[in-house]
Amino acid sequence: MKLKKISLFIIILILGYLSIQITPNISNDDTDCPEYINEFVKKNPQAKELKINYQNNENNDPISLEIDDELPLFIQWDKRWAYTHYGDEIVGTAGCGPTSLAMVAIGLTNNTKYNPRYVAKYAIENGYLDGSKTTWSFMEKGCEAFGLKATSVPLDKATMTNRLKQGKPIICSVRPGDFTTTGHFIVITKVVDNKFCINDPNNEENSQQKWTYERLAPQIKAMWSYTLN
Repeated sequence: MKLKKISLFIIILILGYLSIQITPNISNDDTDCPEYINEFVKKNPQAKELKINYQNNENNDPISLEIDDELPLFIQWDKRWAYTHYGDEIVGTAGCGPTSLAMVAIGLTNNTKYNPRYVAKYAIENGYLDGSKTTWSFMEKGCEAFGLKATSVPLDKATMTNRLKQGKPIICSVRPGDFTTTGHFIVITKVVDNKFCINDPNNEENSQQKWTYERLAPQIKAMWSYTLN
């Protein structure tokens, strides 16, 4: 009789342990953050840090950046600037524009003050937002505030290649496709083996690949190359 009780007790313990292991982590799934963040992370699982690190207030801690000779890769959902309010959303979900421009600004000027938080706040304060979307005029004229001059780039492989070889990085406004399900900004940094290297502010994996012109071209809506002003 005692053996049966002991066996039943062991079974109950095992079942309890298994239930704990297979039960979803409710606290992670139900993070107390706005629904637009939940939706963004569902579409962009690589941005799960947005929910893990969620904070209701902006992070105003000083930002220290180390740079080298390459254009830096910044990710919009980096907690140092992700929760900066950007229109109706935050930089982490809607700040691909200022994050892209920050990469170019710091890459060309070596002034680390122009981090994504700084650039996003400038866009907000100077009317370069349409809802939570960054306007093209920010890329064309707003960039001057960061010591840059923008020049429109036609959708032409030879022109793009020449600009990049001259040390002029390109920011692209792209349609839904390989990068997001909505509009997006990316930076084309250089040409290697006849393919384009990009910095995608929303995806590190995309930034490690090389992209053919044929793959990129149908997704590009507009482009600007940059030099020091």
